[in-house]
Amino acid sequence: AQANSLFLFKLCVGLLYLACMIPLVIGWVVVLIPIIHSHTAGQLLAATIGMIGLLASVTLLVGIVFGIISKLTEHFVVPVMYIHRLRCMEAWRMFWGLLKDNLGRFFIYLLFYLVLFIGFVAIFAAMGFATCCCFCCITVIPYIGTVLLLPFYVFLRSYSALYLAQYGPQWDVFAASAVAPQGVPSPAPDLEPTLSSEPIQPAEPTPPTPPSHPEPGFYDPNR
Repeated sequence: AQANSLFLFKLCVGLLYLACMIPLVIGWVVVLIPIIHSHTAGQLLAATIGMIGLLASVTLLVGIVFGIISKLTEHFVVPVMYIHRLRCMEAWRMFWGLLKDNLGRFFIYLLFYLVLFIGFVAIFAAMGFATCCCFCCITVIPYIGTVLLLPFYVFLRSYSALYLAQYGPQWDVFAASAVAPQGVPSPAPDLEPTLSSEPIQPAEPTPPTPPSHPEPGFYDPNR
């Protein structure tokens, strides 16, 4: 159920992003095609420079907004789903309160994550140039490439999880085993009757024990 909810959320976000980008793509086509096929491209470009700037700004803004939604879902909402056993929208509502109270900190986190990502890309490009693109060709191989880049993946994934854990134990994905799922009662242990191959014998009645010092008038049949 959790995986299905995450899939549906990403599908809806992707369709919404596609719906936002289709008008922008149409706008780019309408603006650029006349400029490309015109003999007075310079004059036409000067006339449509405002429309080009507007389209570029809106395209960049849409990309940034949906990129932030995607990164917040991957870095923070998915760990909340795992910790509290919630669906995607329930985890988003829970995380939204934390995000509103620490909006500046999460903004700085995203900026620093972008710096880290650019740094890793620069290292990857430097290794590719140093090995005459042999390193890039090796990383294309499915299993070998994943193993070589595994430290980068683990660092970036752990970085977001450790950042989220500083806000309290209820956000600590590494201590998720100590957090009991809410609203899910623990099942009662199954008690199965023990079957014995021997038949159960009824208990024999114990005869009464005569007193050691009989009272006067007590009759003992064994004497």
